[in-house]
Amino acid sequence: MAQVTPFIEVALFYFPLCLVGLPLLIWGNPMRNHVMPAHNGAMHMQHDANIDERLRRLERQVDEGFARIGEQFGRRFDGVDERLDDMSRRMEYCNDLAHSRAYNSGANMDEGPLRSLPLPTGGYPPPEIFPRDANQLRKLDPIAVRGLLELYELPIYDNDLTNQVSIAA
Repeated sequence: MAQVTPFIEVALFYFPLCLVGLPLLIWGNPMRNHVMPAHNGAMHMQHDANIDERLRRLERQVDEGFARIGEQFGRRFDGVDERLDDMSRRMEYCNDLAHSRAYNSGANMDEGPLRSLPLPTGGYPPPEIFPRDANQLRKLDPIAVRGLLELYELPIYDNDLTNQVSIAA
């Protein structure tokens, strides 16, 4: 009889084990997760209860996380709306001021209508207070000039000529 080398002998011994054992290593033991039919209903109910509990816990964690994020954003952006509104008001004021100044730049010394400048507090002065043209502006008495300076919250000087120049600028 022919002599078989020890390597082949070992291989022939372990070959059938490899055919059975290799799939068990790769895919696991199919009997390990098998549940007998009598226990199937109870196992599914317990499994469903575990999943429901996990879902509730996950939803609670997500809700708490969103609440924390909302609080953080609330603290960081508390004054943003107020600042945006203030910036919008200032831009509107500066826009009105620029339009009035551009309009008034065309008025010469004696003629040409004047457009009143917007007040710093908003709105415009009454038409009877603001001069209609450059000639009326030049001829304003010192008391009327001081009234306009107060209305526009500009500094009032002791010298009437300085006040007149301030209001004309």
